[in-house]
Amino acid sequence: MRGRDPKPKTHDEARSHKPGDSPPRPPPAATAAALLSFATLYLLGNSLLLLSVLSAALLLTYVLPWRIGKRWLLPWFAHVPPVGGIVYVNLEQTLWTKPALVDFRIAEPIGQVLAATLVVQAWLREPWGGPRGASLAVLSSLVFLVGSTTTLHGAVSTLAPAYFLALVLVLRGLRPRGGAGRPWREGLPRSVVAWGVLTGALLVGALGGETLWSYRRPIGYFIANLDKRYTGFRQVSGWSDVCQLGATKGIPESMERVLRLEGSLPEAHLRGMAFDTYAAGGWGPNLSARALEAVDLSTLHANAEGPRCRMTRLLEGLPVLFAPLGCVGLDPAPEGEPHVSWDGAFGATLHAPDLPPYRYDVVLGSSVDAQGPLCVPPDEAGRARWLALPPDLDPRVRELARRVLGEAPDPRKKVEAVLRHLFATHAYSLTTDPGDGDPVTNFLLGTQAAHCEYFASAAVILLRCGGVPTRYVTGYYGHEAAGEGAWVIRQQDAHAWAEAWIDGTGWLTVEATPGSGRPAATAGKPPLLDRLEEWMKDKAAEARKWFAGLAWYQLLAGLGAVLLLLLGAGAMFLLLRRVSWRAASRPAFQYASAGETLAALAPRFERHLRRTGLPCPAELTWGEHLSGYASGPSGAGAGVGLQAALAFARAYSAVRFGRPEDPEAALRLTRMLDELEGRKT
Repeated sequence: MRGRDPKPKTHDEARSHKPGDSPPRPPPAATAAALLSFATLYLLGNSLLLLSVLSAALLLTYVLPWRIGKRWLLPWFAHVPPVGGIVYVNLEQTLWTKPALVDFRIAEPIGQVLAATLVVQAWLREPWGGPRGASLAVLSSLVFLVGSTTTLHGAVSTLAPAYFLALVLVLRGLRPRGGAGRPWREGLPRSVVAWGVLTGALLVGALGGETLWSYRRPIGYFIANLDKRYTGFRQVSGWSDVCQLGATKGIPESMERVLRLEGSLPEAHLRGMAFDTYAAGGWGPNLSARALEAVDLSTLHANAEGPRCRMTRLLEGLPVLFAPLGCVGLDPAPEGEPHVSWDGAFGATLHAPDLPPYRYDVVLGSSVDAQGPLCVPPDEAGRARWLALPPDLDPRVRELARRVLGEAPDPRKKVEAVLRHLFATHAYSLTTDPGDGDPVTNFLLGTQAAHCEYFASAAVILLRCGGVPTRYVTGYYGHEAAGEGAWVIRQQDAHAWAEAWIDGTGWLTVEATPGSGRPAATAGKPPLLDRLEEWMKDKAAEARKWFAGLAWYQLLAGLGAVLLLLLGAGAMFLLLRRVSWRAASRPAFQYASAGETLAALAPRFERHLRRTGLPCPAELTWGEHLSGYASGPSGAGAGVGLQAALAFARAYSAVRFGRPEDPEAALRLTRMLDELEGRKT
């Protein structure tokens, strides 16, 4: 190579910065705020799989290099798959199959759409609405606001300080650079400022969490009223305390899990609420119209002997406890949770705190006809209620009841007669035409097919006509095993049936719906993605249960271990980043610097070559250039001391890139160049 010293590249040149080479990434604080907002949205609903996918997509922006540009409206089209999928999943059953009876929680779909938009913004090369951190902060704030309408106060209070801290860090990163306008910080240590910002953010977060909790209902109502078709805001849980007969079941079909049972399930009917008054095609009174009173464990026979079934309520919107009629005992607070209230002899409906997951134990009897705390005998007023018929009941219904019951000698035989008649004359259907006037009368006097609410109502009316005290009951029909000793109840398992009082026996479950219409016969296997999401939810619930069982000192030890782990990971990251920066800024190879004598010889030799008519091209070294002349026609360059010049070039290279600090070698090179130039020392 030539004798010129190679110039080392700077750090920036080594990395060869070019516009677009380094993909824009969200600020870490904005990503943390987004993930915390996703957590509140999970607490509002149960979309764990969707939020896990969105979280993974957000984190992938730190790994994958490409981004969505502006060409061909790509940012708009990027929103179509996530937002369209969310709208489809949330509205498919309600908007397309039951257009007249839609009543779904709109807050959760809105939050999901905002979360999907946030992730798309993170993938845009140039996000909409200003800097990347600002746009993500605004969207995560909206998601957090929607998620804060959950009823889990403790979760909101815990997440809010962390979220506001992340939000403060995002805003801090958006401040203008420079020191002007901040005289109050002059002289303050950076640690004091940092701890002040941290403390202020945590205090704001705590106050913000309490504020969101205090105003969660107005926020929820505001979000719900964004859909102008509905005047109410009621969670769709697959069960309701409002029973109005219509063209379709008043309870939606869905694969969402409602209850999880651990233990044996001798009776499939899990009653939730009993009704006694029928009027204008509906059953009442609803839960809010009942006089509830506190019930203690002794009244519910919580310590009764027998096998126990642990029941876990998984959804909000279920204000009652579900249990078999024949259970001999019920423990509503096996883990110290709040006690419940009930309506006593009115129908033994148990009202419980509306917080999932809510666990309670059911003590099972040896027979489905066992009479336990839910089988309160009717008093005189209760018997009158459960024999009452609508005052405007069609006389033809009374005549039909007389023909159906015939000469049945006792209430059990009357129940059997009613069931035979309904099974023989009516088929099951998810939809029906209620017709004009009273829907139960039209059902009994016709032959049209209908769903379980019609069969249960018809059985109650016919048995009351025969003098059998009967009540209308709603709940769930359990049938789906989820492993050994485990059962799952889904929204689509919501069901209606009747209960009849038999003197000398007690309350008896009356299943009037044909077998083809019971949930066990119509249910399908959940899709793979639904089963995956359920598995993730179960693991998350197990983790929460394990975490809740830790003592305070275990929590402190665990938090300390996590903090040390994070600090160690952060230190390792910083160390590796510093090492990589140094490696990138250091040239691949660098020769030792030339001394003053050698540095002065190089330009002298260049001038000598130009004076002798042999200037060296920039792309060749001295040796390559002179060797070409030496191997040319005989005598070429002989007059200019070609061989002596070639000898100097080789000697210079050997010293410059081998022994540059050797003064004797430098002196010999100086003498060689002097002789080459024709001067004598």
